[in-house]
Amino acid sequence: MGDLIVRNVIRECYDGHISVRPVCDVDSVVFHRISRAEDPGSPFGSVPDFELSGQLVAAWFREHGPQRPGSYTGGETPYTGLVRVDGSVDQMLGAADQGAHATRWNYRGLGIAFAGDFRAHAPSEAQVSAAVFIAAMALCAGWRVHTHDEVRDEPKGCPGDLWPQDKIMKKAREIAAVRGACSTNEALRRIGFVI
Repeated sequence: MGDLIVRNVIRECYDGHISVRPVCDVDSVVFHRISRAEDPGSPFGSVPDFELSGQLVAAWFREHGPQRPGSYTGGETPYTGLVRVDGSVDQMLGAADQGAHATRWNYRGLGIAFAGDFRAHAPSEAQVSAAVFIAAMALCAGWRVHTHDEVRDEPKGCPGDLWPQDKIMKKAREIAAVRGACSTNEALRRIGFVI
């Protein structure tokens, strides 16, 4: 399994409202979905999932987050990374930045969104490979890996029934066993994230 292609788009996604935590407090990853199907009235409502970028997602949260009923982000970028359909990653927040992605997991977890609605279709093989790699590096650091539904009181189909979490975790455990234990900073370096 090769390294991920990670684009640092933090500057373009920065909204001025980020809470910083000591990176050593990060102990989990939470996988999410984001898709044009989320809100057909959004700026990327007509943009195909394969064209979603970290910058576009961040702009949507800045413009619609605070006004949207039930919004918990306050307009802030919630995800550390967006995994595109091609398996590349847009890093939207620094790893020490706390995004509002999952209640009770914001402080300790990195929110990783995947472009697509996995209630309607399966993720691309490239996205699954990226999820396996991120999960494996998280396991090497001793972190937990969850889907958003696993940490919610009431599931909402995130990332969705067609998300292969069991397959991802099986492969991630195999890779982590070979790669061995590492520190949080090393896991982030292996993923390609800026702290």
